[in-house]
Amino acid sequence: MYDVIEYEDLIADEDDSYILVDVRTEEEYREMTIPNSLNIPILDERERAIIGTKYVQGHVSEAKSLGLKFGGSKIDQIYNTIYDLVDDYDKIVIFCSRGGFRSSAPAALLKSLGLPIYKLNGGYKRYRQFINRELPNLISRSEFIVLYGNTGCGKTKILKELAIRQMPVVDLERLANHKGSLLGTIGEDPQPSQKMFDSLLFDSLNTGKKIFFIEGESKRIGRLFLPDSMMDKLKSSLQINIQSEINHRIKRIKDEYVHDNDAELLSTIVKLEKYIGKNKIEELMKNIQNHDYETVIRYLIVNYYDLKYASKDKKFPYTISADDEDCIDKLVNIYQIVEKAE
Repeated sequence: MYDVIEYEDLIADEDDSYILVDVRTEEEYREMTIPNSLNIPILDERERAIIGTKYVQGHVSEAKSLGLKFGGSKIDQIYNTIYDLVDDYDKIVIFCSRGGFRSSAPAALLKSLGLPIYKLNGGYKRYRQFINRELPNLISRSEFIVLYGNTGCGKTKILKELAIRQMPVVDLERLANHKGSLLGTIGEDPQPSQKMFDSLLFDSLNTGKKIFFIEGESKRIGRLFLPDSMMDKLKSSLQINIQSEINHRIKRIKDEYVHDNDAELLSTIVKLEKYIGKNKIEELMKNIQNHDYETVIRYLIVNYYDLKYASKDKKFPYTISADDEDCIDKLVNIYQIVEKAE
């Protein structure tokens, strides 16, 4: 018989390596899953709907029989895929939605075939309860060095360079697949679900580190929301003002947003019409069509972004120029000061 394991025990054991295998449908997996898990569906969406209908109608035995029939047709593929994982992991942990038949049946069969199979207790639902409970606790135990600054000052690039220097970083915009403004979807993949974002945030913080560099964000990033506990923590954390000369900002924004994607730029910039007026939007759209991106970016910086995100009343203990060659060195030094004070 397979062993049942709790998620918190799984991630707490540093001696054993593991991989999580999500046996739910591809659609369920795409919507939300445990980060870094492998999807090996035991049912497809049509089969799941058929079985679910049988359960709702009270035909439990028939539903289980159909589950064995549908799942059995895939068992060779499932076995071969999981067998290839054996040499790389000490534990292969299977989960479904609630730890029911979809994970129990393949776990029992694969364990009987000699594979190191475990079943995640309570499935994804119990994991989600763990995240809801532990994410606020993890945030409260963490400390942040928060980077603020006008649009285009290079905060995202700074976080990437800090990560290269092996500094602890939480990149909220990367986790959210969004650059944090009305135009933040340009060049990004679709945003994850809120539940998936919460999980990614938990994993970013659950590294054994206590102090993290992070970019100052509003509560909403696209259609996703930061937890209230995170917003409270950012407000009380050490805050650094990142500055940059406007021509450098224009170049960074152009490099980040413009890449032979005029159609996307045109369809996105109309979102600003209610803020800067229809006539100006039409003018900026003509600039884009003429590939005069610098004029568009400069106008938006001066007349929209710097006005909207102004922080005139905020006082910063540190102000650093992103244009200076020693910008990263200065930030690393601040981190070391904070670390010593802990």
